[in-house]
Amino acid sequence: MAYVPPTHTQLIAHRGNSGPSPENTRLAVEQAISIGVDMVEADVNLALNGDPVIIHNATLAETTNGKGRVDENSLAELKKLDAGSWKGPEFAGERILGLYDLLALARGRIPLNLDLKTHQSHSRHPQSGPRYADAGSGGHNGLHLHLR
Repeated sequence: MAYVPPTHTQLIAHRGNSGPSPENTRLAVEQAISIGVDMVEADVNLALNGDPVIIHNATLAETTNGKGRVDENSLAELKKLDAGSWKGPEFAGERILGLYDLLALARGRIPLNLDLKTHQSHSRHPQSGPRYADAGSGGHNGLHLHLR
């Protein structure tokens, strides 16, 4: 299938509707869809066993009630964390999504722009394949994929 460029400037919800909602959560994605954006951008890191997980930072403290690094926890452990309370008490109970959860949520509803994070410690995941560096990324390395 050949690439067809958009005919208008696209509105992309960075980490979902992350202004009023906790970033990279189901709620942020659902709200972005409901307000009619053209695409949702989400960040993908790797859990302990190499499972892809939707979270921006390599560490947990900023946007969850967890501590330590994302890649020091299994996907099951990460999904138990509260990813909403940091934004406000009304968001308590929002959870971290796995990549497959996000794909299922978006399928047939909205295209995704996935920012695949390449933090140094991911070198402990040899099964996850090569790492790509983006020299213009302003301090983080990532590979962006656009999925329809």
